[in-house]
Amino acid sequence: MERNLSLKENEKKQLLQIARQSITCCFSEELPLPESIAACKSGLYSRYAHLDIPVLHLPLACFVTLNRKADGELRGCIGNLEAAEGETLLENLISNSISAAFYDSRFKPLEPEELPQVSIEISILSQPQPIRFSTKEELFAQVRQKGVILRYGYHRATFLPQVWEKLPDPELFLRHLATKAGLPAAVFEEAEYAVYTVESFEED
Repeated sequence: MERNLSLKENEKKQLLQIARQSITCCFSEELPLPESIAACKSGLYSRYAHLDIPVLHLPLACFVTLNRKADGELRGCIGNLEAAEGETLLENLISNSISAAFYDSRFKPLEPEELPQVSIEISILSQPQPIRFSTKEELFAQVRQKGVILRYGYHRATFLPQVWEKLPDPELFLRHLATKAGLPAAVFEEAEYAVYTVESFEED
């Protein structure tokens, strides 16, 4: 990844602990969920702001994914493609962990008894780099095995590099990505693209 973001194993464990603690905190507050989340975000950021892990203080985006331990099925996934101005990875990690648990519209909010039954995965994104291409073949060569952002007008969508494991054919990959963006699959040839790399790690 860019900026020499390779993490040590103990640092990965600490980031995973932050993610899990972010969700746990929201269950421990005796407040309505929105108020509990606001209180936890503020308190957790203060708690971890001085942690000596350089990557946490860089302006980087991330995705947080929750998978059921029993069957590996997705239970929630929320992330951002780029950090907003002034935001650090720590802020995004806390916010996206909470959102993956409670605000993924595909699922009901996580219940306290479910938390021990899910495994957390963190994906830290490099800065997206726009690509240029003249043919489909050039496009396929540049996106293969990378995280991909598709833009077409006001439509935007992304697939993390892990999606290549399920969609290894580049054209099929991009057709699905166009569909995810709410576009006809064939529009993938006319879209603009940026690519990024990811450092991903998950709980044991």
